[in-house]
Amino acid sequence: MNRIAIVEDDRVILDIMREAFESFGFMVLAAESGEEALDKLDGSTRVLFVDLNLTGMSGVELCRRLRQDSSPRIIYAVTGYASAIDLDECKEVGFDDFFTKPVRLDTLHLAVRQGFERLSSTS
Repeated sequence: MNRIAIVEDDRVILDIMREAFESFGFMVLAAESGEEALDKLDGSTRVLFVDLNLTGMSGVELCRRLRQDSSPRIIYAVTGYASAIDLDECKEVGFDDFFTKPVRLDTLHLAVRQGFERLSSTS
């Protein structure tokens, strides 16, 4: 089963996304902070959605730390407060793409499927 991670400090959004992706057939690791995500993540979680504005460690810092690891991953930024500066920084630290809230769940589902396809074509 394909595993994804959702890192989101808004519990309502986290629960909605987790339930939706579980209904799509994915195994979901849910974390409310970057620190919690780092504690829970392993190499089998290859597609992630990371909120940029997390409490504590920012989503940008989390992405930066994950990219130091050699595990192939697709990391998507999700934010309600996108500016050109934020989006440039997302590209610099290694986010594969970004989505602005509110975002449709079917759009995120498509992104996950495409992410796993990209990962399987590079392995």
